[in-house]
Amino acid sequence: AEKRAERDATRSACMSGIEAARAQMVRIQAELTAARHLQAKAAAAAAEAESAGEDPAAAAAAAVPSAGAETDEEKSRRQALQIQARGLRHELAKWKHQVELMEVEQP
Repeated sequence: AEKRAERDATRSACMSGIEAARAQMVRIQAELTAARHLQAKAAAAAAEAESAGEDPAAAAAAAVPSAGAETDEEKSRRQALQIQARGLRHELAKWKHQVELMEVEQP
């Protein structure tokens, strides 16, 4: 009975970890989608300006002010999020493996 309770507690902890990792991955994917949207908006503005004979870089910066040159702070934040996402994917794989091992051990 004690082994069973320990197994159930471990399984519960594993599932909580998996759910937390999934939630974080969803947040990161939403940030990535928003960044891609801003990038596409800037690219469209630059292409439109170039076809009109204007400065594409200025048009892109005007269309999306924050989509201009990436600041050091933004670059650092992006890199930190990428590292965090990689770590969470690794942790998720580890917990999935733990759950699989526990399911195999079940009598």
